[in-house]
Amino acid sequence: MPFIEVIMEAGKFSKDAKRTLVEGMVGIMDRVLHSRVEQVRIVLHEVPEENLFDGSAVVSEQSVDQRQEGGIIPVDEREDSSAVD
Repeated sequence: MPFIEVIMEAGKFSKDAKRTLVEGMVGIMDRVLHSRVEQVRIVLHEVPEENLFDGSAVVSEQSVDQRQEGGIIPVDEREDSSAVD
């Protein structure tokens, strides 16, 4: 039975976005491993921003430029509509 864990920042994605993510992962598991939908287990861990670190700095305390350099783009600056408003 395939088991997938995803760690993400809390409150950044809507229920619909998370559902779409899970459906996509299940589809990939089906195509690649021929796993039945009911066999795939997925856990989404939502971590509060104050518990996310980039090196030794708390992500929430970094400047926008520092976060973008590290691949972290604040929700209000994303073009993606799947983020929570």
